[in-house]
Amino acid sequence: GKGTLQADSVTSTVQRVKRAAEQVAVVVAEISTASDEQTAGIEEIHAAVNQMDRATQENAALVDETAAAALSLNEQARELRDAIALFKIAS
Repeated sequence: GKGTLQADSVTSTVQRVKRAAEQVAVVVAEISTASDEQTAGIEEIHAAVNQMDRATQENAALVDETAAAALSLNEQARELRDAIALFKIAS
């Protein structure tokens, strides 16, 4: 009768709601997985940027050392020229 039809309709609606809830749970799990992967990717990028920053700082220090060495060599060359000038014989 009418009660049976209503009960069947309610059962059908409950089953559709249950399937929809299961689909939502799947989507939420996929979002969570994607979020975890994104977090891992961001952490890798952060580590790479830190490594590049360290390399840049090391390169800057090497540039400073090279400049200081060049100045020192220039000074030594000047002193050597002055010393050699003492040994020049007038022609």
